[in-house]
Amino acid sequence: MWATRTLGEICDDVGGIIQTGPFGSQLHESDYADDGVPVVMPKNILDGKVDISNIAFIEEADAKRLCRHRMSAGDIVYGRRGDIGRRSLIGVKESG
Repeated sequence: MWATRTLGEICDDVGGIIQTGPFGSQLHESDYADDGVPVVMPKNILDGKVDISNIAFIEEADAKRLCRHRMSAGDIVYGRRGDIGRRSLIGVKESG
């Protein structure tokens, strides 16, 4: 049987935090590049996985500026707007 817990309870148990993604004031359309560090958006979270087929990129300098938003293996990502059912567990290949 599955237990029901809040994300806050899970974070407390593992010493983690809930970190929102960069907002429009932190990441602008003009920051996107043809190559570089991938940026996962809710549209990239499909069927419990991160779909990189149409992913956006930013340059390394912008990624360093936004380093608090980098994902690590074991992170859970989910959309906060639109289809809030989109979620994925980040694996080694998605971490950055």
